[in-house]
Amino acid sequence: MHNTNRRDQRPGEFEEWLQADRTPYWPRFLAIFLVIAAIVGLNLYFLSPVIRRRVDYAFLRVQAELRNSRPHDLYIPTPALATRSAQLPIAQLSPTPTSTSTPVPSQVQPAGGVATATPTSTPLPPSVVLQANCQEPQGWNNCGPAALSMALRFYGWTENQYTVSAATKPDRDDRNVSPGEMVAYTFSLGDMYAAMGYATDTQIVKFLISNGFPVIIETWFVPKPQDEMGHYRLLTGYDDGAQQFVTQDSYSGPNQKVPYGEVETLWKVFDRVYVVVCEAGRATELQALLGSELDQESMYQRALAVAETEIAANPEDPYAWFNAGTNYVGLGQYEQAAAAYDQARLLKLPWRMLWYQFGPFEAYLHVGRYQDVVNLADANLKTTPNLEESYYYRALARQALGDQAGWREDLRKALHYNPNFDVAARLLGDLGPDRGP
Repeated sequence: MHNTNRRDQRPGEFEEWLQADRTPYWPRFLAIFLVIAAIVGLNLYFLSPVIRRRVDYAFLRVQAELRNSRPHDLYIPTPALATRSAQLPIAQLSPTPTSTSTPVPSQVQPAGGVATATPTSTPLPPSVVLQANCQEPQGWNNCGPAALSMALRFYGWTENQYTVSAATKPDRDDRNVSPGEMVAYTFSLGDMYAAMGYATDTQIVKFLISNGFPVIIETWFVPKPQDEMGHYRLLTGYDDGAQQFVTQDSYSGPNQKVPYGEVETLWKVFDRVYVVVCEAGRATELQALLGSELDQESMYQRALAVAETEIAANPEDPYAWFNAGTNYVGLGQYEQAAAAYDQARLLKLPWRMLWYQFGPFEAYLHVGRYQDVVNLADANLKTTPNLEESYYYRALARQALGDQAGWREDLRKALHYNPNFDVAARLLGDLGPDRGP
């Protein structure tokens, strides 16, 4: 029988075999391991939504940190003296009755015969905490959808924030879902109701909570100096003794205790806007509780009075001036609004301010200051390219300036980042199929 023992082979072959056997195998094993890991990782990424979202979150966070590390202005542009509205004394900024005030949207009109008592006229329990097992950690830039999802889940809704974001911010890196978009989405569900308003203080929030309705508020979130950004919180309790609210925070976690003073300071930046949702069957009850808060003109009048009081106490308060402008826009008094916004801009507003609030665009468009609108939109889009509202308002300004190609291009970009942006779609549709560039 032929012996295949390697020791019987020629010496040269045996030595070559020994030398070959001494070659390390770990590079091959490492390469095989990496290939297998990549295959498993890709399968997990595509088959597991949770893992995919975490990976996307990490990638987007790194991308955002790199973008934010680039040099950028710390404040929104101040108005040019040549185009700035005249600064008016506070007394001259007081509203007068007007027939152009914003009407109450039909879907949030109080039902006939509901009570009109204001929340401030009702004594409240000193402490109320709603049982809210609805906490949901937010995805990337998803505090708005997460807050609305938590509010809906309080009533037994079974979906999550990603169902909301698919409709309200199809671009996952979109920085903003507005309160109005939250209300519109809630009504689109068919069996849910929503209302939004601008409060004068935290009393209305406590009043609603004491009646079993959690409340979404929009606030500043300031992780470090000069890094202010918008953030939604769901308030589900309060304690007068401890002087604090209980919030379900998609970023910080469930049942966060936040002092009244901190809530007021951060909420004031957004003119104390709130959103409250409930089942459609409780809509009449909620309308009765809100009463005159659902009347837009009187609501803006009350909020304006608060802003004027704050301006009188501190004329260097940019947020009080900004809120005055927001309330003037709500009242249809655009010259006064433009003047108030000018003063706020002169006092320096953080660079993300107009990512979330659009009153200056409305005011300047109505008074014919189209270049101001373009400048403010340019500043926004310089820091982040996917703000559909900035494209929309810049489109309107460009149209007024005679830039038809720019108008169409901006509408298209608005729809690129949010295909559900109906007002931009309607405007672009009005151009007709043969009028594109």
